[in-house]
Amino acid sequence: MKETLLWKLDGETLSAVAFVMDYLQLDFNGSRFTCYVWPAVLTGSSPWHIGDSGYRDALCGLIGDTVESTEENSHAGLVIRFRRGAVVIDPAPEELVGPEIAQLHIHDPAHGDTEWKVWRPGEDTFVGLD
Repeated sequence: MKETLLWKLDGETLSAVAFVMDYLQLDFNGSRFTCYVWPAVLTGSSPWHIGDSGYRDALCGLIGDTVESTEENSHAGLVIRFRRGAVVIDPAPEELVGPEIAQLHIHDPAHGDTEWKVWRPGEDTFVGLD
């Protein structure tokens, strides 16, 4: 049994990417993954990082793709894998800019439920990162 909420993105389609001043939001048809640390985008053999020419294109190129799997652990950080690439949040200490690394809101319209999870430095997946 999976113990993290991240797995609920499995099978969901990335419907929008929003660049909001100093953070990023990935929308999955009503469920939202907010990144307060800029993720790496893996496509083909190239990792893309914020500031790289093509970073935004690589990220937006995942719109319409379906989540194949997710991973959350202290070695990989938070990973959302798509058919055409992956989004990875595994920050170095100097990349931390606030009290939160990421946040996930899962909305289930069939039941009217909303679940959420917040990842912070020094807790859970990022226990060694303070």
